[in-house]
Amino acid sequence: MFQNPSWKTCRLCPDEKFYGIKDFTFHLRDSHCKKEGGSFTCHYGTNNLCQYLPLEGVSDRDYEQHVLKIHVKIPAEMTELDLAPVLPTSETPSPPSVVADQQKWTYYKASVNMPALLNDPAKGKQTDIFTQTWGSEFQRFDVSPTKRLPEISSKVFRSYIKKTQSRFKTHCNDANDCPVTPPAPSIEHQREFQLNEELKAIPQFYSLSSFDLSDRDLFFRVFPPDIVPMKFGPSEESSSSPGSSVYNLMSGLRNHHEKLAHYLDVIEMHISSHISKQSSTFFNAMTSHGDIQKDIQRTQLAVEATREKLSGTHEVTITNNLRLLPLIQKRHRQYQIFSILRMIATVQQTQPTIQLLLANSDYTGALELIQFTQDILAKDLVGIKAFRHLKPQLDELKNVIDAMVGNEIRTYFSEDLARPLIDSENFVSNAHTLSQLVQALLHLKKYSFLELYKEECILAVAPLFKSIVINTLSQSDASEIDTRESLCAQMRKLDFNQWLGLYKEVLSKMMLLLKRVHATLSLVLDEDKKRILEAEQPQLLLGDSQDLQRNVKQTLNNLCDQIHEKCKTLLLSRSKNGFFERLSMSEFVRFTRTCEEFATSTEALMDRRGSSVIRLTLASCSVSFISKFHDDQKSKLVILLESERWVQAEIPLEFQNLATDIEESGFFETSFAEAPRSSDRILDRLAFKGTNYTLVGTNLILLKMISAYCQLVEQVPSLASDILTKVIELIKLYNNKSYQLVLGAQAVEILQLKSINSKNLALCFSSLRFISAFLPDLKSFFERHLASNQQSSHLNELQVVGKDYDQHCNQLISQLYSILEKTVEKHLVKCLMDLKPPAPSATMRNLTNLMGKFHQAVWGILPEKMCLKLFQKCNEFISAKITTLIENGTINLKDDDNSDSPNQILLLSEMNFYQDCINSLTGLEGITLNNSLITS
Repeated sequence: MFQNPSWKTCRLCPDEKFYGIKDFTFHLRDSHCKKEGGSFTCHYGTNNLCQYLPLEGVSDRDYEQHVLKIHVKIPAEMTELDLAPVLPTSETPSPPSVVADQQKWTYYKASVNMPALLNDPAKGKQTDIFTQTWGSEFQRFDVSPTKRLPEISSKVFRSYIKKTQSRFKTHCNDANDCPVTPPAPSIEHQREFQLNEELKAIPQFYSLSSFDLSDRDLFFRVFPPDIVPMKFGPSEESSSSPGSSVYNLMSGLRNHHEKLAHYLDVIEMHISSHISKQSSTFFNAMTSHGDIQKDIQRTQLAVEATREKLSGTHEVTITNNLRLLPLIQKRHRQYQIFSILRMIATVQQTQPTIQLLLANSDYTGALELIQFTQDILAKDLVGIKAFRHLKPQLDELKNVIDAMVGNEIRTYFSEDLARPLIDSENFVSNAHTLSQLVQALLHLKKYSFLELYKEECILAVAPLFKSIVINTLSQSDASEIDTRESLCAQMRKLDFNQWLGLYKEVLSKMMLLLKRVHATLSLVLDEDKKRILEAEQPQLLLGDSQDLQRNVKQTLNNLCDQIHEKCKTLLLSRSKNGFFERLSMSEFVRFTRTCEEFATSTEALMDRRGSSVIRLTLASCSVSFISKFHDDQKSKLVILLESERWVQAEIPLEFQNLATDIEESGFFETSFAEAPRSSDRILDRLAFKGTNYTLVGTNLILLKMISAYCQLVEQVPSLASDILTKVIELIKLYNNKSYQLVLGAQAVEILQLKSINSKNLALCFSSLRFISAFLPDLKSFFERHLASNQQSSHLNELQVVGKDYDQHCNQLISQLYSILEKTVEKHLVKCLMDLKPPAPSATMRNLTNLMGKFHQAVWGILPEKMCLKLFQKCNEFISAKITTLIENGTINLKDDDNSDSPNQILLLSEMNFYQDCINSLTGLEGITLNNSLITS
């Protein structure tokens, strides 16, 4: 291909022989090229320097072009495509060279084959190529379809399938008629198949690695006994004629020899065929054998050089470091000895330090130092005889500190409780000292100081209570107080305002005492929490902490109970001679509010609800007050009802405001003036839920009483059940008494009235109807204040009261209709029995006048629908009465000749006059009278 090729030999290495351009270029790169960074310098030339390449070097690709152009001398007309088989590429790396480039990795350095790499057991179960490469952590995700391509469904192909369906069926039929015959195998394939069949015919024991004819069994398998007889007869040993035994033996051996020769030929043919297929591989192996030997020699030299370097490194890095280990251990032991000596020096200073801490009242620091020193003596300084007496001395110091702290905490408690109670006081005096004492006691696990504090607090309550009462009485300006009397007797001579001021002063001072004790106990709990947070093993202190919290809560609860008992004594001493029963509603509300505020405040400190002594005492006083107050209200209501003349009352604006509040918000609370002022607005009717009610005076008084009861419930919610019972009783009393006075006509006897007229009945109906209208609001009000277990019985009773009111209203309406019916019947019969001109008669005129008066009395008081119903029912009664008189013959409307009688004309005139008069009344324009029987 080339003339006089220069790549056959190397001018600098005459012993080297090359069989191709690629081998020559590899040799130049490995032996006559120097790589510095990313540049390559050529040294193939005189004095190991190439004059055609710059000294600073060129890139890898330029170096290859330089070698092919200058040293290989390839013609310039050859293209890069023609040079591709001989150019060294990155995909065909050079053989390994340890000396030239030890950092470059090639596939020659691979020590794991591809199946072993893909089936790495460290990567878990491998299901496919992805898990084989990335392991079991490979995560599969659903790939959403791209938005750039349209979605193609089966509908797109339906038209094409229909168009080609007939041709497809024809094609399938043709394919079935003309089956496709497989192509005949090639001659080479037939020969190979025949050779494989012959190879399979050879017995397998010939290919065993343990094949040895010295083995008897194997020998007879190769040479069966039928062709190798063990012995011959004397006559057969010299006979060789056909048919003799010798002849047959020779014939059998010859045939067996030919069979073995055939096996040998088959194997040789198979070997020659295999060699012919792999001839190129064998040739390449033989040609590269010399290169591999040279590479192995170079590798061996590189390994020897590396081992020499490693031996020097071993001396420098390992042997010297091993010499350091004894020195490090010696230094560690010396440091331990120094630490123990320093610890001994520190322990010697323990007692002076403890004395200094005690002088500064730092008991906690002294106890911690004692505990720390005892731990050191028990662990680190065991066996040192110089300290054999130190532990008993430290125990004695601890006992001394325990006694000192106990005396100081007792003194502190006494002084703290003896301090004056001031509103703006600091509840914890000298908190730093108390904190130091509490920390010391907690460190000593002496929790009995809480029992001491509880006793001191309880003992301080009675003197403090007495001093407050004496100071308050001495400052009062009551002239009736005799200081020679007992304190209880002196307090009974105070009026309500003076006594309430005394009671408030007592409660405020007791509350200050409770806050002071609560602040002190809170500081104890804070110190306990701080101790647990700073402990190395806080779980060991949780049990003691829980006991401490229980003792703190018990101390505070006992003090509150003691104070409540004293307040109870004060209340009971003043409740004699009916003091609380004589209070007004406002005074009692002020008193209960004061007690409730104090009970709520103390219960918040105690973390206990609803069972305080002061609440029980207040409930007892409240029951007495409510009973007396209710009896007074009942007596007042009975007196007012008996003096009620059942006439329309003027309604002050404050009652309208109360009704509006009840309707809108459900509150029965408003302020009533002691006496009406001339400037106040007066109303004729009271508007409630869209209806105007005409009321009497007692009706307003009852509403005011119910409002007072509801205000008492707002102030003292605990009395809601008792007050609801009293309210129901009051409402029942109003209903029963008004029934006796109006329907029972007792008002005629008591007030000396002429009679109970229709207006009295209408006013009573309107009053009862108004009370029945606000009963649902009263029920909702008490539902908000009653406990769930009290609502069913009391509220059901309130519903029964509403039904009684409705029944009473129906009876009043019936009585009104009875009056109207009697009046109409009396005058109507008289008019009809004496029909004569002129018409209308005087009797009919009197009847219409009475009907007008009745309308004037009830209209505006009764609801309009009720009035219309009364007059319509009256017209029906008149029509029925006239019909009865005509049918029984009392009135003749026909003459003997069956012609219209003058009575018919007169009766029709009378009824027309009655109809006109009724229709002329307000609101009765649409009422008609049935005259069909008269005109027929």
